[in-house]
Amino acid sequence: MVRGADLALIIGLSVVGVAGALVVIAATPWGIGLSPDSAAYIGGARSLLRGTGFSSPTDSGGFAPIVHFPPLYSLVLAALAVLGADPLQGARWLAALLFACNVILAGALGFAVSRSTPLSLMIGLFVFAALPM
Repeated sequence: MVRGADLALIIGLSVVGVAGALVVIAATPWGIGLSPDSAAYIGGARSLLRGTGFSSPTDSGGFAPIVHFPPLYSLVLAALAVLGADPLQGARWLAALLFACNVILAGALGFAVSRSTPLSLMIGLFVFAALPM
């Protein structure tokens, strides 16, 4: 059975996490991918979908393997594209989901350490409001 304090923590962290995801969605209406790294990962996902492997186009019209970036993120974006999402929009929704998970997990970790519902909710809010996030 869930205690009242545990239910308040679950609901509170869920609300803060969903609010965080909505902020990410609102802040990225055209998707994410403004840095060269993001372009490499999204390009890698698109090349996987084309069947050319984890590669990028070259000046000569061929494809060269991408060797400076790990492929897992591009694989996840390609998997989302197989389900119907463009890799750029898939990256946007994945970022929103992972941000919500970060908020919820930080609050849950705070609760595991402190056993304080108010402190755990405050930790979740701090992660939500952190400038780098």
